Amino acid sequence: MLHKLRDWIANDDVIKFYHTNEWRKVRTKRLKLDHYECQVCKSQGKHTHATTVHHIKHVRDYPMQALNLNNTETICRVHHNQEHPEKLEQFHKDKFENEERW
Repeated sequence: MLHKLRDWIANDDVIKFYHTNEWRKVRTKRLKLDHYECQVCKSQGKHTHATTVHHIKHVRDYPMQALNLNNTETICRVHHNQEHPEKLEQFHKDKFENEERW
């Protein structure tokens, strides 16, 4: 798996990792351990339902930690977007691509 993951990282195709059975098992286990609650909200005394499993050490930087349950946490969409603002950039691009605005 590590060899495949490194290839996917090199080819900017990490999304394939998230479709593997190995990741799905880790993800399910983390969600159950955290009772589907955002751990960031929980640390702030709030209760928020969450279904996103976040890698504490990013997969691209630490591929050997990708399937380590201790390297994951359940977080809500709001906190995941705060952790990864670069993923939202595609939605904030200018509508017009040239000076004539069309």
